[in-house]
Amino acid sequence: MRRFLVPFLALAFVILMPRTVLPWGNGPTHFSLGNDLANNSGYTGILPASDNPQLFIRANACPDLAWTQTFKTAGLGYVHTPDFAQALYDVAQSYPWKSWKPNWRTIARAYGAHIAADGFVHSTLLANVGEPIHSLVEVSVDTLIFYNGTPINPSTPPLVWENINVGYDACDPYLFILASRRYRERTGQAVPTIQWGHMLVAVPGLASSIAVEYAYHKLKGNTDLSEAYLQNLVNQGVLPGGFESYYGDSLEAAADWIQVHQ
Repeated sequence: MRRFLVPFLALAFVILMPRTVLPWGNGPTHFSLGNDLANNSGYTGILPASDNPQLFIRANACPDLAWTQTFKTAGLGYVHTPDFAQALYDVAQSYPWKSWKPNWRTIARAYGAHIAADGFVHSTLLANVGEPIHSLVEVSVDTLIFYNGTPINPSTPPLVWENINVGYDACDPYLFILASRRYRERTGQAVPTIQWGHMLVAVPGLASSIAVEYAYHKLKGNTDLSEAYLQNLVNQGVLPGGFESYYGDSLEAAADWIQVHQ
């Protein structure tokens, strides 16, 4: 019984934190999706040759800045939307940034891939699942990927996930500031724009939350509890099936977004 107590308390800590990384979890599910899009043989050629694969993988987490306390308090939750992903891409493609900041296009493609993958899995696997089960499912999926690597290519050794996290290069503050202005123009909504202070606080906050989730996975020690929990939800009919096929389909949704935004 005691061996379950520490992971349980740690999970309670993760769930009760201000919501940051849990949606189709970054630590490491979104990084795994980014890695599959950038490096898996089945998706060779999805990313333009000019894109930096490592930057693309890390930037996949940036949309979840929306769930940091800084962004929620400031009313910036709209950054986790397809419209904002398009605004980000519009800025990255515009003059003079297309020439001056080529990495911005990589960030924008990763951003849109995250939104597309989230949109698919939340409308299918998690369509009828409320909190706290929603977050528990995502943390469980994160645990399986943390130990087992990508579901679509299990023969590939998992990455050292703890070495992969966001930073100011992957979530470039100036790009986000300009994109929030572009979002207002696109949508006509009188939403607050992103300021430097928001980014300077939220980016390390998101990185810290991802690091906490990595520590939680390591504390669990293996995938036993997560596998049993997910299977129990499938058996009860709470989930329509195992996450693996939904992972693959969410990957396809992300790849479709990238192909449109070359």
